[in-house]
Amino acid sequence: MTWNVQGAGNPALFSMLTELIRINNPQVLVLLETHISGDVAQKVCDRIHFSGKTRVDAEGFRGGIWMFWRAESITVTPVIHHSQHITVEVARRGDIPWYFSAIYASPDTIRKEELWEDLEVFARTHDRPWLAMGDFNDTRFLHERNGDGDTMRRRCNKFNSWLESNNWFDLDFSGPEYTWSRGHSVQTRKWARLDRAICNSSWRTLFAEGSLRHLGKNWNNDEAFFPFIHHFASKLQQWNKDVFHNIFAKKRSLERRLLGVQTKLSRGGPNYLFKFELNLKRQLDEVLREEEMLWFQKSRMEAICDGDRNTRLFHLSTIIRRKHNRIESLQDGQGNWIWDPDEVKSMVVTYFHNAFAGPPVVCNFEGLTWGHFPQLTQEDYLKLNRKYTISDLQCALNQMSPYKAPGPDGFQALFYQSQWEVVSGSLCRLVFEALHNDIFPEGLGETFIALIPKVDHPQLVTPVPSNWFMQCCV
Repeated sequence: MTWNVQGAGNPALFSMLTELIRINNPQVLVLLETHISGDVAQKVCDRIHFSGKTRVDAEGFRGGIWMFWRAESITVTPVIHHSQHITVEVARRGDIPWYFSAIYASPDTIRKEELWEDLEVFARTHDRPWLAMGDFNDTRFLHERNGDGDTMRRRCNKFNSWLESNNWFDLDFSGPEYTWSRGHSVQTRKWARLDRAICNSSWRTLFAEGSLRHLGKNWNNDEAFFPFIHHFASKLQQWNKDVFHNIFAKKRSLERRLLGVQTKLSRGGPNYLFKFELNLKRQLDEVLREEEMLWFQKSRMEAICDGDRNTRLFHLSTIIRRKHNRIESLQDGQGNWIWDPDEVKSMVVTYFHNAFAGPPVVCNFEGLTWGHFPQLTQEDYLKLNRKYTISDLQCALNQMSPYKAPGPDGFQALFYQSQWEVVSGSLCRLVFEALHNDIFPEGLGETFIALIPKVDHPQLVTPVPSNWFMQCCV
């Protein structure tokens, strides 16, 4: 099994990789375009629990080929380590040995021709069955990609000429037609079949039933974060309705059933009702625990107190907070009380519209004495200007209160903290594009804005204090 992971340093890789290994049970696993090397690569490789392994490290952030195998069932002997391929000898007890090459061809034409030449040299000096599989970064026909033109036609012809001159057979495949895609809209979407398996005639004869299967693209480094999270939220809502349950309805149902069973037992009911009563109590206890967690999340409190059931406390806290934050009436400019919710809303919106639609404020900095401000050291300057890292993002996320109010996506910080290995790839890419490349996709700035009273029993919409801005900046 080969997989172009487009970066093996992402923690979310392991969740999907574990699932792929569980489903497909490969004897040989190849990860392509890993983008990391050295000690970092070794630490990641150690987490992938195959008994045999070898690798070619990435050159900077380019390339990288890792190969793993189950040494208890097959014998794999490395033959060539090349920047664009690893070639090994594969053998089972009693079977004919054969060669396997894991390919990651460079997108650079000149370097790709170096790969072709190296494989030709190996073919002239070795005559065993041979299979080569991986990312060739080329297509054989124009219909294998959604782009055409003379340049693509020449590349296809050149690739076909190389295959034919070296007597390679292109294995048929099943599954999705394309193995690579990029872009988030119809206008920008590109796709191609860059990955394939080729073999010589000896391998084709030895494995007459051998075939290639394209697996579904579950791991997608190019998938946009917001479309995915919105789709995921809708799926969760449906799951909550169809599979989970309405906590309050189930609690009422269990309470009624438990009352009926206990009534029958009090009148000398059959013995099997004792076990049934115990089972209902366990179910009710689980539902009560879920109810407690629900109200705890709504209450926005920091922690569950004392380990006891605090459903009433959390429920009361939620009601009090909502009541305190609700603005039910305000006075207008003539001192009249406005109670209608739409009129209150209109008055507040008008106030802020007028406040922010005024003439621009011109700041005069001539009076500032710059020499009195402390100067940053070179070390501090470099720290402030360095690129953000995945560790920075994870640290900032973990400092957020887990149960604070969620944003428009409906997920509290707890979701991203507890599912970091799953969401970190898409989340980090989103944040890095904004911080490093000034790319702000639609939805990034969406938030809930609520007017929270800063005084008890608010009466008027009043301007913020004149020193508020300076207080925030100091």
